[in-house]
This record gives sequence, structure tokens and C-alpha cells, in this order.
Amino acid sequence: VIDLMCLLISGLWYYLLAFHKNRQVEMRRIKSFSWKSAAKILALAVGLQCAIQVVLNFWNLLDPAQMEEYAELMEEAGISEFTLLTVIVVAIIGPIAEELFFRGLTMEYLKRTGAGFWIVNAIQALMFGIAHLNLVQGTYAFLLGMALGYVCMRYETLLAPVILHICFNAYSVFMDPLFEILEIPDLFFHLGCAVVGAVLTWLAFRWIWKETEKVRMLVTGASGFLGSRIVREYADRYRILTPSHEKLDLSDEGRVQCYLKKNRPQIVLHCARYGMVPAVSGPVPEHQCTGNGASGPGLRRGRKQTDFLQFGSDLFWQRGTGTSRRGGGGTACRGIWTAETGSGRALSGSLPGDRVSPSVLDV
Repeated sequence: VIDLMCLLISGLWYYLLAFHKNRQVEMRRIKSFSWKSAAKILALAVGLQCAIQVVLNFWNLLDPAQMEEYAELMEEAGISEFTLLTVIVVAIIGPIAEELFFRGLTMEYLKRTGAGFWIVNAIQALMFGIAHLNLVQGTYAFLLGMALGYVCMRYETLLAPVILHICFNAYSVFMDPLFEILEIPDLFFHLGCAVVGAVLTWLAFRWIWKETEKVRMLVTGASGFLGSRIVREYADRYRILTPSHEKLDLSDEGRVQCYLKKNRPQIVLHCARYGMVPAVSGPVPEHQCTGNGASGPGLRRGRKQTDFLQFGSDLFWQRGTGTSRRGGGGTACRGIWTAETGSGRALSGSLPGDRVSPSVLDV
């Protein structure tokens, strides 16, 4: 009953906090999550189970009394028994409720503080471990929490850690009774766990990293008309960075440089609103090629040898030609981007794919 109540409260809270605001983006990410992705996460769950079993084996050698206490605690809680109720609670309701709270709500609030991913991930994993209220389970829950947070970050959807957590818990529910029936000698069991845990965990992380590696795109002004549509359209194909004004103040060149160095975007779409657009005729000096003179130089000097495209009023500037032109809407910048802003249609054409040279587009 408590697990079910936690599931309902966490689910409603997460929906109102994060999912509802970006419902279209979230649904596209969920739909793009394939069976191949699920298979890689299943492999990771098995690898983590074996790796954590090795940790528990060493712990048993160092402190057998504490491991006996842990085993008794699991028996009293009924987790070690194979029943239908155990399967439903441990393998389904529990993982979903915990993911909504820790990888959903907790990570969402921590990210809003401006902390980096690994700090956020470590804090939520530590909280996840402490929530289990015993040292042994809390230790491997911390390790699992780190993996769950990483998977959530790579796939950019809560569905990924939910599947990983369900597979991890289901392994314990179904495989532990099977191993007791098979009566595998301890030596072979421990060696098998060590080999399978090391190899499968490494391979699974590598597969997940290769599958989810995307070109990083920084979009300034992501809450505006054009920026929000770019984010919605390309959220499932690019790793989109949409920093708030507190994180990326375009009037502070030092903070711009720091942000670009830390996050290393390969594409910058500059959609932030301009205060003014200079009226020019002839070549445009580089320090004037954005509208507000404060944000432009910071972005420009943060990325060298890049292509720029600016949409400010009816003026655009293209690096390489050193000329400015006047005309309605937008135009293509070396075949990278086309936006028909004059007619209100913000998405037309295509952006670069993998392994592109760094590009900055002022839109």
C-alpha cells in the first residue's frame, strides 16, 4: 500500500513538474526508445547484478556478521520469498516509484541549482542509498543509482532508468531461487560473476554511449518563438543545451566563455532576442555581426572558425563573405540551416549530422 501511494504521489508530482511542460518532446523521446535500446539496458542490468554480487562476496569475507544481519533483514521484509506479491512490488511498483522520485523529481530539482551532471548524479545516488536504511543495501543502491542516473542522462527520458531498475530487481526475484536449485559450486559462481560482471557491464556502457552519442547543440533564447520550435523539432536527434539566463548571461563574456568551455557545444543556435539591429551597408566588422554587441562577441570568441547566420530584423551576415545583405526572412548558411522567419515558419531545411565541424548560428 505504501509503495502504491508513493507511486501515485511521485507520478503526479513529476508530471506536473517536468513532463507536462515538455510533453511533446518527452513523448518523442519515449517513441524513439527502441527494442535495441532495451536490450542494451537488459545487458547492463545483468552485468551490474553480477558486479555487485562480487562486491557482496568480498564484503562477506571481511564482515560476515553484517552480511548475516542483512540477509535476516531481507527475510523479515519478505523480499527473499518468491511470491506473486513480491514480483509485483519488488519488480514493478517499487522501481517505477523510486525512479519517479529519485531520477525524476530529485534530479530535476538538483539540475535547477546549476550543478554539473556528475555532482547531481552523485547526490541523488547518495540519497537513493540512504533511503534503503541499511549499510549493505545502501552501498550497492548507491552504485546502482549512479548507473541509473547516467542512463537517464544519456537517453534523456525516464523510461530508460525505469527499465534498467525493473530488469535489475527482476533478476534478483527470478534468478536467486534458480541459483539455489542449480546448486552451483561457490568457486565457479564467484568467478562467473566476476567475469560476466566486468565484461558485460563494460560492453553495455559502451553500447549505450555509442547509441546515445549526439552532436551537442546550444540554443539560446530557447523559450522564445523560434528557439522553442527548434528544441521541439530536434530534441530527439541532438543533445540540446538550453541554459537559463542565470546559467548563461550573454551580456557577461566571461560566463559565456566558461559555459562554452565546460559544455563544448558543437552547434550554437543563437535565438536570443536582440535589443537592436545595426543598419549597415557593405562589409560587416566581426564585432558587429550580432544584434546587441554584448552577446555576440562572447559567443564568437568562444568558438573559432565557425559559420554564423543571424536573423535580426531583415539583416543577416555570413562569415567567409564578409558582406551583409537585406532581404525577407532567412537564408542558408553554407547549406547548414534555413529558417523562414518572415512567414513565421521556423523550421525548414536540415542541421548537421554526426562529426560536424563546430558551428555557431545566430538566429
